[in-house]
Amino acid sequence: MLDELSVVIPIYDEAANIASLLGEIEACLDGRVRYELIVVDDGSTDDTLERLRDVRRERQLPLRILRHAWNAGQSAALRNGIAAARCDWIVTLDGDGQNDPADIPNLLAAAAASSKRLDLVCGYRFSRRDPGIKRLSSWLANTVRARLLEDGISDAGCGLKLLRRQAFLSLPAFNHMHPTSHGRSKTEARSPR
Repeated sequence: MLDELSVVIPIYDEAANIASLLGEIEACLDGRVRYELIVVDDGSTDDTLERLRDVRRERQLPLRILRHAWNAGQSAALRNGIAAARCDWIVTLDGDGQNDPADIPNLLAAAAASSKRLDLVCGYRFSRRDPGIKRLSSWLANTVRARLLEDGISDAGCGLKLLRRQAFLSLPAFNHMHPTSHGRSKTEARSPR
C-alpha cells in the first residue's frame, strides 16, 4: 500500500488557479496519505510565484516551490520536480485545472488493486475542456502512438499519473513538443530539400 506521495505540479502563468488547485489536492489527500507538494514554476511571467508564497505562508501545506528562471517547458519542469521529490511514489498533474485532483484516489486504488508490481498508472481524459481542434489533434496523436507502441495507454498526454520515482528517473530525458529546448529559445528554417 502507498503510504506517502510526492505530488509534482508543473505550472506556467497560473496565478489565478494555483491556490484553489492546491486546496483541492489538500482536500482529497489529507488524512488519506502522507504527502508533499512540489510545484515547479516554469518561469511564469504573472504573479504565480507570489501566489505560491502566499499559499505557503497562509496554510500549513507541505509545499515546496521550485522555480525556473526561464520557461524551460513542461518536460523539464516535471523532470526537475520528480528529481527533487522525497517520496518513492509520485503523482503528477497539470496545473491548469485539466486534471481533477479528486481523481488521485482512483490512481492509488488502481495501484493497490493490481496484482502486478506497477511502475506507472496513467489517468485518461474522457471529458476534456479543450477546444475541438486540440481534442482532435490529441486523439490523432494518441491513435498513432497506440498503434505503433501497442502498450495499452489510451491517453499518453494526460498529465494525471502515478509513477515510481526511480522508474521515471531511469528513463532518458525527453524534451517532447514543448516550445523550448532545455530553456533555450529555438526556431526552424525551411529547407528546400
